[in-house]
Amino acid sequence: MEARTFSQVYTRAIYKTKDIAFTLTDKPSSTILFNNRPYSIITAYNPYSQKLSKEENEERHKELEILLQERGLEHHLSTGESPDSSWIEEGFIIFDISLDDALEIGKHFEQHAILYGQGNRAALAWCEDGRLEWFYAKIETLEG
Repeated sequence: MEARTFSQVYTRAIYKTKDIAFTLTDKPSSTILFNNRPYSIITAYNPYSQKLSKEENEERHKELEILLQERGLEHHLSTGESPDSSWIEEGFIIFDISLDDALEIGKHFEQHAILYGQGNRAALAWCEDGRLEWFYAKIETLEG
């Protein structure tokens, strides 16, 4: 799959964390996420989008959690999901992390991209070259 296809998949995803869900949109939004704190959403699941077993993904997820704890970074569980919930990856939202540090973690866990944002803006940050694709955050209604 080429980068443009991955970009389409990631921009259609629903990101859930800390009692909110949001998507990415090109339309300007006044939504301010997480009290304007810089954040990144990173997963260790499915390196380079190659599906691993549940056990392998859980092991990688735990490794990511340990790394975040060792670095003293505030983090909370998150998921990135396809709109039909056929693809769900657990990860973490990490607060007050620099873009460089977030990209380094994404590269370590062999991810194509991570989500990086602040305020009403969020970017797909491509781990290979650090390229940023900027979007606006749009709050989604959580069901249930």
